[in-house]
Amino acid sequence: MRRVTLKWELFPFSLKGKARRWYSRYVGSVDEEWEKLQAKFFLTYFSISRVARLCREILNYKQEEKESLGAAWA
Repeated sequence: MRRVTLKWELFPFSLKGKARRWYSRYVGSVDEEWEKLQAKFFLTYFSISRVARLCREILNYKQEEKESLGAAWA
């Protein structure tokens, strides 16, 4: 029985061009595990330092008092 997560179902819609072709080639080689697909994608398109920096930015996000959400996110 195939067990696909919502993340996996939506992921292809976020890809274009080279990344979309990469997905088509490698999707069958990860034994239907989201974590394996995610790890392969990161290793292909993001350096470990970039992923760590992006994670820190997301985790440290803070909206200042009286700051609009759009301004804070930008």
